[in-house]
Amino acid sequence: ILQVKQGEGDMPALKSHIRKVTQESLLSLDNVQVKLVTGTGADGQTLNGAYWSSGGFYYEVVTSRAVHDLLTMVSSML
Repeated sequence: ILQVKQGEGDMPALKSHIRKVTQESLLSLDNVQVKLVTGTGADGQTLNGAYWSSGGFYYEVVTSRAVHDLLTMVSSML
């Protein structure tokens, strides 16, 4: 989990552990646009990530757990 203070402009390139993206989608959770990403890490392990901005911060959550588990984590942070 990474939280970065929001500046002006677009979301910065965060320090994701996902090296190769295989799927991207946008999802609205509690009126917040969340970018979901599935891909692989440097060791080839499948990873799922979520990225969004809210309340003056950018957030990034990356896990090796299933997307359902990722969404549970994200929902608890909104």
